[in-house]
Amino acid sequence: TLVQTITPATQLKTVSQTRTKSQMTDLSLNYSESRSSELYENYITTLQQLEKECSVTSRSSEDVLLLCVSKLKPASDIQALYDKGIRHFGENYVQELISKSEVLPKDIKWHFIGGLQTNKCKDLANKVENLYCVETIDSLKKLKKLNEQRCKYVEGLGQGSDAASSEKHIITVNIQINTSGEEQKSGLSDESEFFQMIDFFGSPECKYV
Repeated sequence: TLVQTITPATQLKTVSQTRTKSQMTDLSLNYSESRSSELYENYITTLQQLEKECSVTSRSSEDVLLLCVSKLKPASDIQALYDKGIRHFGENYVQELISKSEVLPKDIKWHFIGGLQTNKCKDLANKVENLYCVETIDSLKKLKKLNEQRCKYVEGLGQGSDAASSEKHIITVNIQINTSGEEQKSGLSDESEFFQMIDFFGSPECKYV
């Protein structure tokens, strides 16, 4: 399936079948009705499970985002769900996200959910216009780099362009924290750096994250 459930505290993934490299880079937007039905049924089934769990915990399902994870899936799968009204999609790989964002509708809200290298912040900020969220920020350096490159991207659009509105280009970020203290796991572990990141969010320098 093509679905991942994300809440502030937990992530629940359905099992997806790994595709070959050629399928991963398939940017055709054509899909069959049977494929569209299969994907949407999977989405609705997972949504119903989510709503059931929310009711058990007396939590509103509107507070939980059901994110369709489209890594290694062809662009046509995303288009099929987009045509059903779904707008939030998650990708693990920077180049795959860039390629898909170039051919798919511009009102998709892209989430980057993979491990982010500092040298990839520039590509994410400059080449994905409708980047909605980066969910794996684990250092002040990456946070600043993402903001810096997004600033340059927006400035390059020109002051007179409607597309240069600040709100449209702000990237939501989640700080990834290593709560277990295990070295092999990713995430921020330095408490002082965490508070430095919080301070940065409140600074005049922080305009686009």
